[in-house]
Amino acid sequence: MYFNMASTKQRRIFVLRKLRLASAFRLILLFPLLTFSAAVQAQFIFITNSGAITITGYTGPSVAVIIPSMTNGYPVTIIGDGAFSAFLGNSSPTSLTIPDSVTNIGGGVFDECFGLTNISIGSGASSIGPGTFVDCYQLNVITVDPANSYYSSVNGVVFDKSHSTLIAYPDGLTGAYTISNTVTSIGDFAFNTCPGLTSITMPNSVASIGFETFQYCSGLTNVTMSTNVTSIGENAFDGCQSLPSIAIPNGITSIQFATFEDCGFTSVTIPSGVISIGTAAFDICGGLTNVIIPNSVTSIANLAFYNDPMTSIIIPNSVTNIGSDTFSHCFNLTGVYFIGNSPSPTNDASVFQYDNNAAVYYLPGSIGWGTNFDGLPTVLWNPKAQNNASFGVKTNQFGFNITGNSNIVVVVEGCTNLANQVWTPLQTLTLTNGTSYFSDPQWTNYPCRFYGFSFP
Repeated sequence: MYFNMASTKQRRIFVLRKLRLASAFRLILLFPLLTFSAAVQAQFIFITNSGAITITGYTGPSVAVIIPSMTNGYPVTIIGDGAFSAFLGNSSPTSLTIPDSVTNIGGGVFDECFGLTNISIGSGASSIGPGTFVDCYQLNVITVDPANSYYSSVNGVVFDKSHSTLIAYPDGLTGAYTISNTVTSIGDFAFNTCPGLTSITMPNSVASIGFETFQYCSGLTNVTMSTNVTSIGENAFDGCQSLPSIAIPNGITSIQFATFEDCGFTSVTIPSGVISIGTAAFDICGGLTNVIIPNSVTSIANLAFYNDPMTSIIIPNSVTNIGSDTFSHCFNLTGVYFIGNSPSPTNDASVFQYDNNAAVYYLPGSIGWGTNFDGLPTVLWNPKAQNNASFGVKTNQFGFNITGNSNIVVVVEGCTNLANQVWTPLQTLTLTNGTSYFSDPQWTNYPCRFYGFSFP
């Protein structure tokens, strides 16, 4: 990233480390190493608290591990945050059985356990923390005891007991997946780092998508989105580099931090209900050349379209604020077209930093424009059709001269019914030396045709 911020993984692990540090102040006993009787000898680091055991680390070999329900006369009730996380220096079991005595499974417990292939969760688990199964690339199945009152599993995928929330999809599964129509929400990290997932189909029962839900699903090429989704969390599709497009539902009002960062998008249509576009929302989308921003958006935050290859962008008159580096490093950008008055940009001249070939265009009658906007030159976009000797039929073509500021680009559009307007681009012209001639060879194919000008 261009801006100075820790990666999502770094932020997540930092939180886990803070949690583990906080727990150290509540220790009653700390045993640096203990050997339990398991499928093989397995070494755990644990603490005791109020007559119960919390496992905080695993130092044994990469083998099948069965956690005991009791040790030293105390029940094992908690698997602490990051307890088996290879990212935090623990060993990775090949399989793990969690006993019925365990009620709480912490956050990031199995982060980067690359050798882990299956997990069995007992009947007592009532809490599973965020990011518990992230980066387990060989994990193919997570099984929950049918007697568990809080969670269930179907074909290795974890849900809440009512099957209304999809909680965890094993990273090692490949191919397409269709979500059950009982699901109303997809939880945080649910599909995080599933490189073999190629397609996801959501039923219209789904209303919310959580934090980092599909992050780093690098093989994902198709998403059939629920039309009833009203909330998509931060980083939800971050790093989906094979995903060429996505239909953002009409119920979305805010696009969150880095929601679509580093995706494989070539075009994006933002729905008309969106009010704000968050920080880094679409940055580093290497194929993004076309973006349609609706007239509902009032704010475009820092880095929203940083380092995207678009050649032009139209800013609606509803936009009043544009953040730092919003369009920075968009090296192909040549035209930024504002429909309304000048918005409030950042004061550090970074909105269009390094966009050396770009210019800002504004319409007649709009206010607040000077000779430059945040470092880019401004140009009045003022094409006019001339009703003079050029206007009319010549050599079986209807045409007219267009005049305006030198070298502005104009798209001439046609429409056959002003009561039900559908405008079709007919020709793109550059007003070299302030003038260009438009002609329509198909004018005789329509009983009536109207013409208008639009931004390129």
